[in-house]
Amino acid sequence: MERLKLEFVLHWIWAIVFGLLLLTGVALLGPIYGWILNYNLGLADYLHRTLAVTFTFLTLVEIVLEIKRIVLDNSQKKAWLVVGKATFALINFIAALLFIITGVLLWLCMDDNHALLALASIIHEMVAYVMVIGMIWHLYEKSHVLIVGGRK
Repeated sequence: MERLKLEFVLHWIWAIVFGLLLLTGVALLGPIYGWILNYNLGLADYLHRTLAVTFTFLTLVEIVLEIKRIVLDNSQKKAWLVVGKATFALINFIAALLFIITGVLLWLCMDDNHALLALASIIHEMVAYVMVIGMIWHLYEKSHVLIVGGRK
């Protein structure tokens, strides 16, 4: 059996954590989606924050691995340092950073600055919508590759 690559494992852990973040985040949106976690908003909030810390850690691990790969393999120049030349990777990286920044603002500014809280909340939600569309596109693209048999 072939050894699993670290990148493959990290990709799927990151995808599972993102999917769980998506479910808990939708459950926090309001009573219309509260059924996802049986209207237990305390559990949804706790899970969302715990998974957000995991998401942030995984994103930082990916950044460190990419920088290490660039430093060790100087012959392979990347256009966008951490994300390479792929547009989807760039969008994913920017979205992850926006999620982390706005999530920290939402976490820390609960009692202080309501205008900043509202702006961070809107950006956090809009980035989530963009990422859901991107995730659907990514899954479609990969399923197409599996059906056709790869690219030439």
